[in-house]
Amino acid sequence: MVHIHHRGEAAVPTEFAFAYMSDFDNLKEWLYGFQRARLVGDIPHRQVGAMYEGSVKIGATLKATIRVTEFVENALLCTESVSGFSNQTRWEFESLGPERGALTVDVDYQLPGGLAGRALGAAIEPFVSIAIRHTEHKLRQVLEERYRQSKTSV
Repeated sequence: MVHIHHRGEAAVPTEFAFAYMSDFDNLKEWLYGFQRARLVGDIPHRQVGAMYEGSVKIGATLKATIRVTEFVENALLCTESVSGFSNQTRWEFESLGPERGALTVDVDYQLPGGLAGRALGAAIEPFVSIAIRHTEHKLRQVLEERYRQSKTSV
């Protein structure tokens, strides 16, 4: 299993960041390598049990169906794969003041065994640190710009 832990901060309220990030339609704007996600099944968006099919390209195209396992408004969003690329994510949101928040992300993923797993690991490993840096930079940029725009449009 591979574990990734990362924490970042942005000059936006936690509620604003959570609302934006928990809308999976926004992933294409900030998640490195993101290709698509679509809601599947009959459980509505933003609820425990909601499932999405999606794919990300980070050296190799990784496809999975994920299920929301925990959803606490403005505080926590967790997912796990139910098929495809095996992964679990935990997104914890923390308020640092009225217009500042932090996000702690933990991602665990498992590669298949044998030659296939080693080949996949070799294909994606160089992209993982690039993906993390790019995603944090892009997410902070998008959140802060959208928040500025929301304040001026009021």
